[in-house]
Amino acid sequence: MDRRRTDQNVIIEEWVTSVGGSAFEKCTNLKNVILPQSVDYIGPYAFSESGLQSIVMPAYLRGTGNAVFSDRKSLESLVIPEGIAQIDMMCSNCTALKKVTLPSTLKTIM
Repeated sequence: MDRRRTDQNVIIEEWVTSVGGSAFEKCTNLKNVILPQSVDYIGPYAFSESGLQSIVMPAYLRGTGNAVFSDRKSLESLVIPEGIAQIDMMCSNCTALKKVTLPSTLKTIM
């Protein structure tokens, strides 16, 4: 993705099955992302240092890379869907984060 993009809202198409590592890293204008139910993996640093304020995570998400939301100064809440068993340093240095909803399937936080 071109890091100079000015899109504030992104809706990922239904055929997409994963979000690659650093896909939206440093996209500071990005505010909202809607991921389709087809996405089952989000790569490391996918939204790191972006302007992300909200994200709708898919119910069928099965895994994430580390630091997916690191250095997010505006992300206030995060709902991790059922089915996730492990998260890896997902929200380091997310200073505005006030609420995280964890799934009952979560076994390990690294």
